[in-house]
Amino acid sequence: MAMVSENIFKEQKEIIILGAGIAGLVAGYELKKKGYTVKIYEASDRIGGRVFTKYFNPDLYGELGAMRIPDDHELVLHYIKELGLCNKLRRFKTVFNEDNCYADLNNKIYRIDKVIKELSLCYLNRFDQNLKSETARKYITGLKILIEAISPVEIRELFTRDLYNGLAQEIDTLFCNNEIKYDEEEVTFRNILKHADKFLDKVNPSLQLFLRDIILETKKELYRLEGGMSIFPEALAQFLKEEIHLNKPVSGISVLGDEVHIEFNDGDTIISSETICTIPYSVLKNLKLSGFSDSKLRAINDLKYADASKVLFLCKERFWENEKHKIKSGASITDNKLRQVYYPDNESKTKEGVLLGSYAIGGDSKEIASMRKQDRLNEVKELIGRFHPEIKENNMVLKTESISWEDHKWTLGGCSVMWNGENDQELGDPIDQLYEDIIKPEGNLFFAGEHCSEKQAWIEGAIRSSLEQIEAITKKDLAKVAV
Repeated sequence: MAMVSENIFKEQKEIIILGAGIAGLVAGYELKKKGYTVKIYEASDRIGGRVFTKYFNPDLYGELGAMRIPDDHELVLHYIKELGLCNKLRRFKTVFNEDNCYADLNNKIYRIDKVIKELSLCYLNRFDQNLKSETARKYITGLKILIEAISPVEIRELFTRDLYNGLAQEIDTLFCNNEIKYDEEEVTFRNILKHADKFLDKVNPSLQLFLRDIILETKKELYRLEGGMSIFPEALAQFLKEEIHLNKPVSGISVLGDEVHIEFNDGDTIISSETICTIPYSVLKNLKLSGFSDSKLRAINDLKYADASKVLFLCKERFWENEKHKIKSGASITDNKLRQVYYPDNESKTKEGVLLGSYAIGGDSKEIASMRKQDRLNEVKELIGRFHPEIKENNMVLKTESISWEDHKWTLGGCSVMWNGENDQELGDPIDQLYEDIIKPEGNLFFAGEHCSEKQAWIEGAIRSSLEQIEAITKKDLAKVAV
């Protein structure tokens, strides 16, 4: 998508933006460059939305929100370059990038590079369907382990059902016909998704969407920002400064002809000629809404959000790097409520380190979120102790921080998901219609955010949606000028 041009309007026009996450900040940044006056109203006491770095001190931090940037997310990288942050880009080492990491599966501890071989017989006995290719057997085993280790319970159930309903046979046929080629020793976590596109159209649409995300999340070409992901929204905010107003939660939105009436919790009311709303639909549906079409209200109410939880530990020692473990980065995986444990990179010169002790989504996150905070921290520490007993030593953990995005009042979810997880009858064409209703404007009220994008859950999607709405607004305004 081409970047919008600057200063095309001689007379300034004010646009209201609701939300100071990435979508709202990019919208404000671009509109200001084009000559518009903008005002951004944010419900919480900080900017960034679900880009949220927790700083224990300037050199020790962890990500409670977005933490990686794929190399083909061109819009994110464009703004990083424009904002002078290219020197902060570092490789993000993800799941399966580090062989020394652990897999805690079936109540046993394995090293990542050994787990497929050691679990093969156990897993194959679960769905032995007279497969002809031995390599296909090992491949399906690895795929099953991968799905069970890093996917939410809803996806695990869908995948198991698909395996028994013919997916295993489809994959076996692909191997027998040499449409997928692996030497047996090549079947590793690192390359197991390399040919997944060969059978993606054979799986449940909900599972297909999730598998595409897993392929993206586990690729080698991922980046992070040294200094924390929050330096990205902070750099955007530096250009906006006085235009951002924090602690201004919206209580209601009314569309009245060409006007948008916005009510705030503190009693203030604004009448706007054009507004961009980036409020997550999980929150928006709880506000007083009037003048919206029935299809828009259905979309706001029907869009689902995935739960997501993270737990950070500031540890007095980077014990995972010692001679016993020799882990420098990457992630360990489990089939318990921890799901994924991420290690910081090896660049820090501090003795301390910040461990992402648990990253769980879906039903697994819900289970963690239901626990009292101290019980949650104790449980996570106990489970990490199965392969890192050092974490249970006295005073090893200096500080903690955790978040369950489904309980966060200004998000009520980790990210939007364009599937319901169970009922196939509600997928396909109805999903396409839902997407159209999600993104369409209501009069002069425009909508942006990751939920208004085909790249849901990603910063790229939030940015793309903002640029699309800016383009729609400027076309509308240029048409008025031409008249």
